[in-house]
Amino acid sequence: MCCRYYYDEKMAREIEKICKSIDRKLRMAAVEVCPSEKAPVITGRKGKLLLEEMQWGFPQQDKKGLLINARCEGIGEKKTFSESVRRRRCVIPASGYFEWDSRKN
Repeated sequence: MCCRYYYDEKMAREIEKICKSIDRKLRMAAVEVCPSEKAPVITGRKGKLLLEEMQWGFPQQDKKGLLINARCEGIGEKKTFSESVRRRRCVIPASGYFEWDSRKN
């Protein structure tokens, strides 16, 4: 993962086409997503695709923040991520991603 990602109107329309059982209260529009914010995620249950809102980030063990980056080389062995990698897969719709720096805005 990176510091921020976004999805645009075109991506939002594509996701709505894919997920037939979208909760209409979760209308998608173009947005920039920051760590700790809730964002749409595509999950699957009982053979259906669902669009749900989930918080971006894993709580740190000391409960003092969120982990938003992981290296793929050892993610299956890391206690924080291993269960999610094996059993909690999802698709995070994104049109792009970028490293954000408050000084560069």
